[in-house]
Amino acid sequence: MARSHEERPGISHVAVLDGLRGIAIAGVVWYHAWLVSRISSTLSIGHYTLDLQPLAQAGFMGVDLFFFVSGFCLFYPYARHVFEGKPLPTIADFAVRRAEKILPSYAVALAVFAIAHRSWFASTGSWVAHLAAHATFLHPLWFDTFGSISGPFWTLGIEVQFYLLFPLVCYLFRRQPLLMFAGLCVLANGYRLLVAHLGVDTMLYPISQLPGVIDVFGSGMLAAYAIAYARRLPLGRRSRLVATSVTIAAVIAMVLLVRRLAAVAAATGDPGQYQWVNAHRPLFAALFLICGVGSTIALPGWQRLVAQPALVYLAAISYNLYLWHLEVIVWYQTHLSPFIRDVLHLPLASDLVLPMVLSLVVAALTTRVIERPFLKGGWRLMAVRLRAAVSAFAALPPWKGRLLTASPTRDAGLHAETALAAAVQHVRRHAERHGETGAPDTGDVVHLGNALGPLGDHPAIFADGVHTHP
Repeated sequence: MARSHEERPGISHVAVLDGLRGIAIAGVVWYHAWLVSRISSTLSIGHYTLDLQPLAQAGFMGVDLFFFVSGFCLFYPYARHVFEGKPLPTIADFAVRRAEKILPSYAVALAVFAIAHRSWFASTGSWVAHLAAHATFLHPLWFDTFGSISGPFWTLGIEVQFYLLFPLVCYLFRRQPLLMFAGLCVLANGYRLLVAHLGVDTMLYPISQLPGVIDVFGSGMLAAYAIAYARRLPLGRRSRLVATSVTIAAVIAMVLLVRRLAAVAAATGDPGQYQWVNAHRPLFAALFLICGVGSTIALPGWQRLVAQPALVYLAAISYNLYLWHLEVIVWYQTHLSPFIRDVLHLPLASDLVLPMVLSLVVAALTTRVIERPFLKGGWRLMAVRLRAAVSAFAALPPWKGRLLTASPTRDAGLHAETALAAAVQHVRRHAERHGETGAPDTGDVVHLGNALGPLGDHPAIFADGVHTHP
């Protein structure tokens, strides 16, 4: 049964945040497609022309929206613990979940791009140094490595830096959310004033360090706290109508800010654009907060608009789309665009649209092949299978009783059973911890059972009835 877009108490997933994530990635991809092709985004309808170019030119602000959504997603399980008594995730849970999300796709993309761009670096030593900085997520700290392998990668370093601070920030935020958010705002605005005073606010590198965006993460955390609180309240139609009105007003304000940003960029270029962003970033953080909370408690129609399927799908592939899109767009313009224009004679707009479509295809494939398997516990399941295989081998003659020492309650022949049973419980705990319901994924459990061969059919392993393999 399909999930309703209207948020209700007890549901662990906030659909409108998927919509916001979809908007964020759409803006970033659109911006880079325009930046590479320099094709303006205008839409002619009869005698009218709709100028969408300001949205394309300011699409890079989707990165800030990503930071907001990231802060929300990180803190929301802890906010639910405060207001709903849900289990409190441990630091280990947090670290493992972040590693499963970030590392596999990033490692593949980094390896591909580093090899493809080897000629950009003067020597092998320089290439290795830049690769090491990216592999350890330290590359945003230095100007030379900030975007040296692939432009969008700098945000991954900022994200990981925030992950390292998150346990402490989360601990304080759970106890004094308003005070902690105020502290983050003071830190961020103090940093912005400093870079402006030093005259370096005309470059992306200084204004994009973690201190300069930490309040954007904080606004996402505060939104999570507010939403967890609001979902306990019996909100009537009048309250939802007010929330919808305030949210629409915030959206209009953001559109006006975006248009102003595009005008500044057109008039002054990148230096003036970055100065403007550094000065106005607090406004965007506040508007993200209003839109996030307001959309969640708004009228169902507004929630459905924000969480429409197209945006939710973009959100589902957003991470790999973010990693790959710029390289795909540049590759298209370099290798495919001449063929498209000179041979197929497609309109000029195809150089704007087709690279984005190709980026979607690449992102969908990499999400399915790389990201999803690991988010389902891929490497932990592989470790369990390896332990089980070793135990099964040790239980066979002539190794039985030699490689694994027997104990009064468990002989060597049952080591594989114990490992697999533990895997079943691990899958169940993992699902409960991350807000999923029902029994463990039967496919994963059966796959583990098959990995053990005959030992996987032992009735003691699947006494709880989740094993359906005959």
